[in-house]
Amino acid sequence: LLGGPLVARVGETHIRPWILVGVGSVFSGAILLLPAMNATALTISLAVIVVGFGHAAVRGPQIALALDIAEPQLGDRGRGATLAAMRSLERLGSLVGLLFVALLVAHFDLLLAMGAIGMIVALAAVAYLASHAFVARRAARA
Repeated sequence: LLGGPLVARVGETHIRPWILVGVGSVFSGAILLLPAMNATALTISLAVIVVGFGHAAVRGPQIALALDIAEPQLGDRGRGATLAAMRSLERLGSLVGLLFVALLVAHFDLLLAMGAIGMIVALAAVAYLASHAFVARRAARA
């Protein structure tokens, strides 16, 4: 709640949306490794705060990016259809993610599950940033 307006202001003026999405996701994933390695009240509190700021960095720009990507194909359907599809996929992803974490915790333990999810998120975000940079470079050459 506290990070949303701050991150939105920074994103509107200084940082491209795709970078905010990628960096926010990297931080959100990577910080989960800290309590996974050493679970204390301090590391868990720090992880909650950083994940909150990471989510704030991702939320707004992610919607703007989805609309920008979909704009050429929207036609007469408008932005509402894109937002509805995105929100539905987000909810499905949340459900699948919760089930995946529950399976990890059931078969291993909470700290290992936290570390695994953190690594998956951070690595996926790094792959996203690398692929976006690659595509942008190819487009600039064309």
